[in-house]
Amino acid sequence: MRLILSILLLNTFLLHGQEPATQKTRDCMARVIALDDSLGKVRNHTCESTPLSETIRQYAFALENIDYEACPAAFSTAFQKHREAWLALLPVTDQYSGLRGEMHVLFKQLESGEHADQFKSLVKAVWDTWAEIEAAMKE
Repeated sequence: MRLILSILLLNTFLLHGQEPATQKTRDCMARVIALDDSLGKVRNHTCESTPLSETIRQYAFALENIDYEACPAAFSTAFQKHREAWLALLPVTDQYSGLRGEMHVLFKQLESGEHADQFKSLVKAVWDTWAEIEAAMKE
């Protein structure tokens, strides 16, 4: 009986030109991850010529404007938290408007500077929210 229902459901999707929801959600997540990968590559080098805080704002703005509609709610929520974690870095990075360089190099400098403890905690939140994104992808 389940097999028949599954076949009927699949047939309905095929007749109406629709993919099963699970494929749509996988495609959405793959698209968002690919966009984030591209945005991240740009972000990592934009701060070579632009203040780090402005680079973070641009990245966060881009994340906010991605279409998450077909993605699972947990995935979309995790990306929102990730965006907020990036923006939470601003109180520290705003104090270093003259700092330029590749993002990871700048982060290492900030992690050993005057605001090291605060900055390390904030960067940990960025990584923690990325782990939430990865977990949401497995659901």
